Amino acid sequence: MQLHFIIGSGRSGTTLLSQALNAHPNIVASPEGKFMLHYWQHLQHRTDIGAADIELFMDNAFKIQEHDLADFRIWLINQPKLKQALLAAAPLNFEGFCKIVHLHSYLALEKHTPIQAIIDKNPPYTYFTHEFLRAFPQAKFIALARDYRDNIASRLKHGLDGNAWQAAHRWRICNTILKSALEQHPTRVLLVKYEDLTANFEPQMRRICAFLDMPFDEQMLHPQAHFSAYFPKLLQFLNLPEGSAHLEEMHGNIGKTVSSNYSKGWQTKLTAQQIQIAEAVCGNLGQTFGYETTTNNLPKSLSFTLNNWLNALRMKVFLIYLVKSYFYLPMWLRLLKLKWSGASNIKNFDDTPQ
Repeated sequence: MQLHFIIGSGRSGTTLLSQALNAHPNIVASPEGKFMLHYWQHLQHRTDIGAADIELFMDNAFKIQEHDLADFRIWLINQPKLKQALLAAAPLNFEGFCKIVHLHSYLALEKHTPIQAIIDKNPPYTYFTHEFLRAFPQAKFIALARDYRDNIASRLKHGLDGNAWQAAHRWRICNTILKSALEQHPTRVLLVKYEDLTANFEPQMRRICAFLDMPFDEQMLHPQAHFSAYFPKLLQFLNLPEGSAHLEEMHGNIGKTVSSNYSKGWQTKLTAQQIQIAEAVCGNLGQTFGYETTTNNLPKSLSFTLNNWLNALRMKVFLIYLVKSYFYLPMWLRLLKLKWSGASNIKNFDDTPQ
C-alpha cells in the first residue's frame, strides 16, 4: 500500500481530484488535515515510534483539532480503535504511522475492498514539497496547476486572500515550488492542469491512474455521486449551521457534473487592474505552464512597482517564514500556543522517554 500526495495552490482543483480518486474502490483520499505537518518534523526519522509516542499523539492530536487547525474534525475517526491499531503495529516508522491514521478515517472505513493506495491532499503541503519528497521516498506527487487569473478570481470570490496582489504572489510562490519539483523529480511528480482535467476528464484520470500504478475504474468519472453521499454525513457530524453554507460555497461544485465552464471565468470576474496585477506578478512563470498573457504593456509606475515589491515581500514572509516555519518549531512551543488558546492538559512529545 502506497502513500501519495496531491499538491498545488488552493482553488486549483485539488478537492475535485481527491474526490475522483476516492471514488476508486481501492483508493482512499482522506479529507484535508494537517496532522502530518504537526508531527513529521519530530517523527520523520524515527523507526521506533512506540507506545509512549502513541499515547502522546492520542492525547494531543485531537486537542490540536479542536483548538487550532481543525485536524481530524472531518475524518470522523474512532479514537479508541485508532489507538488500538497503532499500539498493535508498534514500533513504527513515520510513514507506517501515517498510513494507519489514514486508514481510520471515515472514508477509509466505508471502503469494502482492499485499500491499495492512500492519497493525502492538502494545499499547504505545497510549501513542504521538497521536504516530503525526501521524507517519503516511495511517494508520488500529483501537482495541480490552474491559470493564475482563474485561481486569483476564485480566491478573491471566497475571501481567501485580501486582494489581487496577495493572491497573485501566493500563486507564484506555490507554482515556483511545483516547477522546481517537476524539474528535479520528473518520475515522481506529475503535472495536471485544471483546464485539462475538467475538459478531458476521463483521459486525465487514466493518465493519473497509470502514474500511480493503479488500474482505472469507471466510478472515478462520477465524483459528484461520492461527494453527495459523504456531504450530508459530514454536515451532520459537524453540527454547525454555518458549516453547511461554508462547505457548500467552497466545494459545492464538486457535487455537480465535472465541467470546464469554470475556466477563463477571470475574463469577466477580474477588473482590468486585477488582470494587470496578475500578469505582472505571474505572467512569466505562467507561460512556462502554458498560460499566455493578454498584454505586454504592463504598468511601470513607481507606485505599481512598489506595491509589487511590498506584497511579494509580505507574502514570502507570511508563507515561508511564518506559516512554514511554525511547523519547524519544537512541539512544546506549538502546544504552548494551544494552551494559550484554551486547550488544557496538553502533554509534550519532548517529554517522551527515548
